[in-house]
Amino acid sequence: MKDEVSIVIKTFERPRALERLLRSILASAAADSKILIADDSLHATASDLFERENIQYFRLPYDSGLSYGRNYLVERVTTPYCVLLDDDFVFIPETNLGILLDIVKHKDFDLAAGAVDGLIHGKPGYANLEVRDRNLSIKLGAPPRSHCNGLPVYDMVNNFFLAKTATLRDVGWDERFKIYGEHTDFFLRYSAKYRVTFTDEVVVGHEDGGYSFRGGMGKHGPGRLYRSARILGRKHDVDRFGGRYLHGVRGFAGVYIPALLAMIAHGMGFLKKRIQGRGREQ
Repeated sequence: MKDEVSIVIKTFERPRALERLLRSILASAAADSKILIADDSLHATASDLFERENIQYFRLPYDSGLSYGRNYLVERVTTPYCVLLDDDFVFIPETNLGILLDIVKHKDFDLAAGAVDGLIHGKPGYANLEVRDRNLSIKLGAPPRSHCNGLPVYDMVNNFFLAKTATLRDVGWDERFKIYGEHTDFFLRYSAKYRVTFTDEVVVGHEDGGYSFRGGMGKHGPGRLYRSARILGRKHDVDRFGGRYLHGVRGFAGVYIPALLAMIAHGMGFLKKRIQGRGREQ
């Protein structure tokens, strides 16, 4: 597999999660695969694992964004297939990349996703996208669009997938989206050209990423979410996303305020963990 598949990981302010993921990969059947990491954290991540021959660590400008980082990595992949991972994933015994590779190589698919264990609220890892009356909806767990070689065809899947490298380069991620909206935008464009499937035979673990305070607050910033929502709406000619308005006063109320509340909740959660941690130390 090492000559066919590379693994790409974009990371931001989660050094412990990245270390955990890398060690889980190196303990799996994919241990010899090329692993490419893009890090736009404020400070470079240090790890003795970066000295391994099959691991490449790239330091990016601070907060260059998820989309920029993924494009950067995919451009440097030299294998015909690559696996996309979030940095808070962890390989478990059910993380069999060989099954995903077989689907893409032999069953006429361009991208095959597996399930993510521990995903929030048990959300399914696949969905269809629908634009009607200028409202963009994500239909999680929807029936497949069709079937191909006995496998379902969907519009969108989660962030754990194996794909043909050339197709990822062709579509790419819109670098105006640092985070939020980039996933929906990518699959709106990708599924219009290429075939996507999902299987729950392959599972990757998902654990608390352990953001720093700076990383978490930056990710959940309401201004960033609001800007991304406006870009998504203008780009795809929609003014609502799941019924929520993306522009104007109603957009401010439907997008900005919930994001502000999420940011406050993150800050309170981080503070609570710090207090509990100090209590255990004493």
